Amino acid sequence: MLLADTGLIGRYGLVDSWLAELRRRLADGEVGHALLLLIASDDTGPGPCIEGVSVPDGPGRREHAAIPSQWLQAAADGRR
Repeated sequence: MLLADTGLIGRYGLVDSWLAELRRRLADGEVGHALLLLIASDDTGPGPCIEGVSVPDGPGRREHAAIPSQWLQAAADGRR
């Protein structure tokens, strides 16, 4: 399961309720097999944030990877 455009999850306070419930259901095997959150953010903090709301550790959290903006720009420049 891929969730993109995740801003509304943070904006409407759904990180600790809706997203937590989805992660729990995935961990229990009730729905899907995997969850990937694609979060576009300028935040340089130690973990993922959606609209300034930290995504807490919990069931199903495996890793967080930040892609530096310089890398993204270089990739975009290479496509031109």
